[in-house]
Amino acid sequence: MGILKKIFYLLPRLILFSIFGVYAVFALLSYFDYIERFLFPLHFIQGEVQKLDDNILLGPYPHFDELKKLQKETGINTVISLLNDSLPQEKALLNRERKIAERLGIDLYSYPMTYFNLNGTHNRRNAEEISALVRKINGSKIYIHCYLGRHRVNFVRDNLIKAGLGREVSAHN
Repeated sequence: MGILKKIFYLLPRLILFSIFGVYAVFALLSYFDYIERFLFPLHFIQGEVQKLDDNILLGPYPHFDELKKLQKETGINTVISLLNDSLPQEKALLNRERKIAERLGIDLYSYPMTYFNLNGTHNRRNAEEISALVRKINGSKIYIHCYLGRHRVNFVRDNLIKAGLGREVSAHN
């Protein structure tokens, strides 16, 4: 009987603690843009900024200082974000990026892509729309990014090359 009594004592507390823990995780993820810079291991796996042609750069999510530096050095005036706003972390980053782009006078376009099914219908449609946008704003300096600057960006890069809107990528200094 003592074990049953302990279970009835611990079970409600465990449930309440679990609910609080889940809430705390989601609350923290909603402020992901504030803590993201301090997530040490992620910066080791970020891709480099790459140059597709004279007007198109690709890479990882740019924080304010990084975007300002890119704007100064390359003259970018348009950013195409591949961040998926259905994910709480990327939604927080995209909201912050909208404020940063407005502050710097940069046009921001959002084409959310998933990274689990890169070659899915949704991503292919967005890649085609990005190609059309790049053609439409020909002459603008464009920075295209996802979070790490690897998977989704490379998918878009390959589609832009197929569409004749760039050549093989070189690293940007």
